[in-house]
Amino acid sequence: ICAMATNIVNRTAQASKRAVIQSISAKDSQRMLLYKDNDVVAINKPAGIAVHAGPGLTQELTSYLPLWQYEAQSPPSIAHRLDKDTSGVLLLSRTAEAATRLRHLFENKMILKNYCAITVNVPEKVEGSIEVPLAVKDLSTHQSNSHGMHRVPCVHTKCV
Repeated sequence: ICAMATNIVNRTAQASKRAVIQSISAKDSQRMLLYKDNDVVAINKPAGIAVHAGPGLTQELTSYLPLWQYEAQSPPSIAHRLDKDTSGVLLLSRTAEAATRLRHLFENKMILKNYCAITVNVPEKVEGSIEVPLAVKDLSTHQSNSHGMHRVPCVHTKCV
């Protein structure tokens, strides 16, 4: 699965669309398909559609899972998530065993997510790290609370 995901990432970077998606048709689902076997479906999730339902979201990918069911008895399940405004490879498990394996691989960081960004100007540093605390957002007021910092993610950057 790891090698398959790595190969798919390269193809997705070239095929990714930045358009906001209003709905996904059967034809769209076939264009989004990157890989399929008995255990896994890999799709190119476009930016603009949330993976899971949430407050204020009118469109989410989980409602379209039957489009990638094919000959299976039930729709695939989502193995991980990508932010609404992020495009990229999304792995769907077709069996309970595949879901367990993928969960284990993600939890143990055996599958790594790589993100690419296009910048307007050339960054001053060719390589570096960004470490910024995440604030807790109150969904009822949409206010960020800097006192509720939970973790500090570290993003390693490299210009290519």
